[in-house]
Amino acid sequence: MSKNKNSKRNGKWTQEEDDYLLYGYKNMGMTYSLLARGLNRSHASVTNRLRTLRRKGLLRGSERKPAAVKVAEKVLKSKKNEVKNVSIDVATLKRLAINAVDKFALYAEMLEKQNVELQLLLKELGVEY
Repeated sequence: MSKNKNSKRNGKWTQEEDDYLLYGYKNMGMTYSLLARGLNRSHASVTNRLRTLRRKGLLRGSERKPAAVKVAEKVLKSKKNEVKNVSIDVATLKRLAINAVDKFALYAEMLEKQNVELQLLLKELGVEY
């Protein structure tokens, strides 16, 4: 009996699969669905494996956020603390606006870099998106 080429892989997880799963999840911010597709595993299988790796201490919840998201959160948080004085002059507002644009440009550049890295990883693994 021949195996259907679209069937999902099941059984024991290899070290290579775990490495892909951890890297894709922690560093690239890949979704469970994208990870499942890349590994030819089911969504439930990926969910269960990540839960197992988390219990083993190989994965912590705080590592899930990509670096770009952490930077954006930091920028937004700093803006809340920065704009306390209502009577700000035009020059200060202009400086703050330029600073914010610079930070968001950096954020966009980081997102683009992550996108390129993800595309290369997916191409390397032969995953079409």
